[in-house]
Amino acid sequence: MVCFNKIFSGIIYFIVIRTVSKISVQKQQTITIPCLYVQKYANYPKYMSSGGVWMFSHYVSHSRMSVVDNQAENVFTATLREAEVRDSGTYWCAVTVSGSDPHAHLYLQVTEAGLRVSSQTVSGYEGGNVTIRCHGASHWCTIRRSCVGRDGGSLERTAVMCDDGDALRVTLWQLQTDDSGWYYCSNEDSQMPVHVTVMKALDITPFTTNPSETDRSLALIVRLVSRRLLWLLILGAMLPIITVCGAVMLIKARNKRST
Repeated sequence: MVCFNKIFSGIIYFIVIRTVSKISVQKQQTITIPCLYVQKYANYPKYMSSGGVWMFSHYVSHSRMSVVDNQAENVFTATLREAEVRDSGTYWCAVTVSGSDPHAHLYLQVTEAGLRVSSQTVSGYEGGNVTIRCHGASHWCTIRRSCVGRDGGSLERTAVMCDDGDALRVTLWQLQTDDSGWYYCSNEDSQMPVHVTVMKALDITPFTTNPSETDRSLALIVRLVSRRLLWLLILGAMLPIITVCGAVMLIKARNKRST
């Protein structure tokens, strides 16, 4: 019964898990594979299996492969480190449920050289731009396979230019938070997933003072300075008079002593 479920599970569940169809990665590099699933499977365990036929595939458990589930975005990722040529083959993104496990397959090809990007993760701020260089690629696509490339096509707020011969330079401009998610570079033979993260723009509010408070503070300072200045002027004007009066009184006192 288990084999029967495995044979037909691809027919029953093919629309609930989505991934790329073929990935090419250079030997000794790290590759991350995105596996998207529908909301109903958010709380179920996820895993990767390998083998040419689903019913004969086996669970991937070696130390170079790790699986991380992002339930907030309904996607789990499988990361293979230090890829080796012997890692080439068919892999299956799968969800553990009671009965038959829903799954989707892809082919991983490990080569000496091929389709590649400088990084599988890029990030930018809302309203800004990000640029991705895809070496050996002809198209840039969303995970749902809407594409733009050397031979035409269009994606909203996306520009594609040929760069350095075999490279495709992709610019996403006027970023919006909804642009966050998985995309991929592709050629005739394979795809390379790229995750774009769009962060909220930094909200920098300049420091301002209430004009009325500023006016009151300035008026208070003016009053204090004016009062002090007034007293200084009064003392300055009285000082000669006080000096003269003192001198007169001193002279009179001396004259009185002499008589």
